Amino acid sequence: MAPIGPDHSSKTRRLNRQFSQIVGDLALVDMQNPIVLDDHSEPEPDLALLRPSDDFYETANPTAKDVFLLVEVASLNYEKKTKIPLYARQGIPEVWLINVPNKQVEIYRNPSPKGYRQILFPENQESISPTLLPDVSIKVSDIFS
Repeated sequence: MAPIGPDHSSKTRRLNRQFSQIVGDLALVDMQNPIVLDDHSEPEPDLALLRPSDDFYETANPTAKDVFLLVEVASLNYEKKTKIPLYARQGIPEVWLINVPNKQVEIYRNPSPKGYRQILFPENQESISPTLLPDVSIKVSDIFS
């Protein structure tokens, strides 16, 4: 994989800060740590909102059932062709793809074995919330400012 550049890193840090400030006890904010999808796949999404765990997943890495939201800050090709279809097949409920070159967020919802059945492209001035955490809201423009 290509090295992570400063634009990618800054978006990931910005999202970490924004989510950490608003989720409270509703979720754990996790950055670039593994999610166990099956015996052969443990991707490390840029950011994940996970179900709270008393031991902070010390005894086992989180699995698809522990995920509220995954966020990928994207170079696009690898994420769209490989990671997002994998997440859908494993039942990850929602993925946000941060399309850095186009300053656009793509929201993938309703997973199925053939991919996500709903893809949204919110406008820059809109606020977005994960389906499973409707009280957690981030303005799209704040991701890119």
